[in-house]
Amino acid sequence: MAEGIKTSEMRELLRKRFGNHARYAVAEEVGDSTGFARRRLDMVVCSCWESDGFCIEGIEIKVSKSDLKHELENPHKHDVFFGDLDFYSLAAPREVINGMSESIPKTWGLYEAYRQKDGELALKCRRRPVSIEGSRSGVSRNFFASLVRHLYACSPENRLVREAEQRGYEKGLKDGPDRNRWRIESLERDLKEARREIAEWRAFYFCDGGFRQGPEVVRMRAEKLEKVEAIHDLDWTERGLRRAAEEIAKIADFVFGEEAPC
Repeated sequence: MAEGIKTSEMRELLRKRFGNHARYAVAEEVGDSTGFARRRLDMVVCSCWESDGFCIEGIEIKVSKSDLKHELENPHKHDVFFGDLDFYSLAAPREVINGMSESIPKTWGLYEAYRQKDGELALKCRRRPVSIEGSRSGVSRNFFASLVRHLYACSPENRLVREAEQRGYEKGLKDGPDRNRWRIESLERDLKEARREIAEWRAFYFCDGGFRQGPEVVRMRAEKLEKVEAIHDLDWTERGLRRAAEEIAKIADFVFGEEAPC
């Protein structure tokens, strides 16, 4: 592979070459059909000008000699598209094309990437493509559906929508907790208080048989229990509550009338 020239850079060079959106519609990774596509083209360029004949050109990117050799040795990889294309071209670094141009079919176009003296990448058309033999009479519906879907996916409108969605999502992640922090904290306080009251209430019934007494006694004993627990060692309190958990649950079930007392 030509050092410093990657597939992503080749794509960007081609996007710039066909960057006139009034003249060209560019789709990438286009399958021969929707669903489970057997083959994919790296790029499909559709001319939107009548003076260009509304032609459709398929372009494959190759950044290594071995990849290009594999393409040439397996014609079925690109032949599947020939019924829907007017032209077929290869885009590759100069170092990849040199020495292999004679092996590339003469009807295929060649886009050559190279580094200029200032180090910047450039792209030139080394050879224009010739119309594929038996030029298409129309585009198959399978390929048309795949092409339209990918054109939309690459469209500026779709990109802007996706970017707006992402900004909204990120803003929600950032602002949501801040705007609702007071509500979250309030709910957390309520939950903590409810858990404390339930634990004290169950412990009171378990320890003192308070289910036989009135609500005033319950509240008084709960307040006393809270003060007593506050002076206990926290680890001791946690151990005691863990040991009593199962028995408390049984007493609570009895109080609620869900099962007979043990």
